[in-house]
Amino acid sequence: MNAILKIFVALFLIYLLQSFLSVFQIRAYQKALRESRSLGTIGVGQKKAKFGIIKGNIVIIGCNREGVITGGQIMEGITLFARFKPLKEIIEKRPIVEGETIYDYLTEFRSMTQKEQNYYKGFIQALEAIEMRFAYESEDAFAAELNAAEDMEEDFDIDDL
Repeated sequence: MNAILKIFVALFLIYLLQSFLSVFQIRAYQKALRESRSLGTIGVGQKKAKFGIIKGNIVIIGCNREGVITGGQIMEGITLFARFKPLKEIIEKRPIVEGETIYDYLTEFRSMTQKEQNYYKGFIQALEAIEMRFAYESEDAFAAELNAAEDMEEDFDIDDL
């Protein structure tokens, strides 16, 4: 019975340590988001680690209003000791080239096989988040223009002429 109690105490201590260290990781994530806001519009994506061997990642990508990538950060690893690093490449062994847009990368990712897309899942999610934000903003702008035009029509009265 004493050995079983020691095992449960050890497991509980490991759980407490993991909870304590996850607080530091959450703070690092929040700090990375704050720093990334200066990059313009940002998108965040993640690929979860599998079985403790295949590492996961959290990707933050920033771009300007035209969709040109201005930078990003990535946290990659399988432990709680992983930290954010500057993003130097989105596709392996291909540095980010000045002037490349999120649409260039999305076109390339969408032409990949499903297995390759699963590998780049965090990157794809971040780019799609930015794409959706731009689409939503353009829909809002269109709706505002439509409402303004309707308001102008309501103010016009033929009898006033």
